[in-house]
Amino acid sequence: MPWTINAEIYPLAMRGMAMSMSTSVNWISNLIISFTFLSLIEGTTTYITFLDLLRQTRGVSLEDIDELFTPEKKKKKERYSPVGMGI
Repeated sequence: MPWTINAEIYPLAMRGMAMSMSTSVNWISNLIISFTFLSLIEGTTTYITFLDLLRQTRGVSLEDIDELFTPEKKKKKERYSPVGMGI
């Protein structure tokens, strides 16, 4: 699909030059990505995982931290407990 769109958007007088330039940029970008991908993944995967999973707790009280890390299912379950209903 990108090759079809790329061939259609340029005027006829510039189509050959524009297609060759866009193809060159495509291949150079692929080369850069293939050389840097593994080192980028090794360097960032661990940090991004923990940044995504951990929440900022600076200046937050212990009670609020406990509520922050309580799963949503458990919060809803505690909210609607059948205490005092004879069950």
